[in-house]
Amino acid sequence: MNKDVVPLNKPEELIHWLEEYDKGFTLSEEEAKLLLGYFEGHEYQMAVSGDKMYRIDLQENEDEKALVDYPIEDVVDIVCEWNYEMLQCADLERNVAINVQDSAEKELRYQALQADEEVLDKIFDRTRYGVKINNLALKLAEEAIRHIKEGGFEQAAATITQGVAQLQGRAR
Repeated sequence: MNKDVVPLNKPEELIHWLEEYDKGFTLSEEEAKLLLGYFEGHEYQMAVSGDKMYRIDLQENEDEKALVDYPIEDVVDIVCEWNYEMLQCADLERNVAINVQDSAEKELRYQALQADEEVLDKIFDRTRYGVKINNLALKLAEEAIRHIKEGGFEQAAATITQGVAQLQGRAR
């Protein structure tokens, strides 16, 4: 690995780097800790060199570790995806628990992931991906309302259906 590359291990390191190099994107300490935790839990690490952020796969041998250019918005996107996948698994697990103790533990895990999801959704909304999706949703809503006011309920329904399909294509 390049000597100039500095791993980010603490929330304050990530926050400081963002303040210096990505002034348009800020994180609280809780948000930074959450992102770093998900990366660590998936055996990745964030690292920086100057104004570039990278993802490092910790499962690779030291000689094979490749730096993958990975902007903060992509970090947020993949962490949201990981949370979603984990939430789906946790939901299935809690619904098939075999005893009360197992059920309680799985329910707590599910609730913790839901709490993470709430925080991650707020972070995601600040990314360029979130802004695009929100703008598209607003545009679709305005168009559907216009159709409804003109008496075109079928056209409004078609607009919403097409818009949902378009949003799903962009969803994480």
